[in-house]
Amino acid sequence: MLLGWSQLRTLKEVKKRWGHGQANMFAVVQFKKLWGDMASLPHVDCRFVVVPRSRSHQRKDQAQLDGCLSDGSAAYEESVGEWK
Repeated sequence: MLLGWSQLRTLKEVKKRWGHGQANMFAVVQFKKLWGDMASLPHVDCRFVVVPRSRSHQRKDQAQLDGCLSDGSAAYEESVGEWK
């Protein structure tokens, strides 16, 4: 069975942090499939789930710590674990 997927195109700015206080902005086109396409299928169980927005970021270098201090993810990490 072939389904025709409707797609939305979104142009958004994505920040890439290189560490040592350097960051670049890139324009990215994001393609999204419409929720209505999946929700209209009778055999697919679709629903919304409420989840917390707090999350952490994976860092590859110590120089990337400045970003997590400014966006609040360091405070979230400290609340769920301990620094060693």
